[in-house]
Amino acid sequence: MRAILDSARELFISQGYHGTGIREVAAAAGLTVGAVYNHFSGKEALFDRVFLENNPFGLLPDVLASAQGATVEETLRDVAVRLSHRLQQRRDLLRLVFIELLEFNGRHIPATIARNAEAVSQFLERLHLTGGASLRPLPPLLLMRTFLGLLSAWFFTDTLFKDELPASLAGLRIEDAVEVFLHGALVPISAATAAPLSAQPE
Repeated sequence: MRAILDSARELFISQGYHGTGIREVAAAAGLTVGAVYNHFSGKEALFDRVFLENNPFGLLPDVLASAQGATVEETLRDVAVRLSHRLQQRRDLLRLVFIELLEFNGRHIPATIARNAEAVSQFLERLHLTGGASLRPLPPLLLMRTFLGLLSAWFFTDTLFKDELPASLAGLRIEDAVEVFLHGALVPISAATAAPLSAQPE
């Protein structure tokens, strides 16, 4: 079955979903069409398995487990750098994500995310025990969804528009985006510059 999955992955990436047929997968794997159907009911079932095993979310458990840092900030920066590096090595996975979103409206994604639930939970427990600044009392899923959403957006835009970015943005690093995540985009209003309560509108 491994030959089928490997061949299907390469064909889906290079030819797209509609450009790939079971006969082509069988030929690439050196098998008969019947042999493919012995394992998968059809092309969608085959793509479902390929996507489950080959998607950006699948990189997350190893990255979270290997992240290092003496503080929460250092640990989150390390996650960002490690995940960014892994994604740059597997840009081909982006094609599978596009197929999933365009052809299946993302219906296979929840299963891939569910596979990472334990790894995310263990990582959040580590963060709460890490030194330095403490995490705000936010819902765990909100925290990770926001953080991973930031990293995903960075990867997608960096992959799709890197050559189109102005020079002022091209030199930015993922660490810069994490800095915004950690400390926000607003400059705190100091007590000295804040308007007195009596002057504020009612």
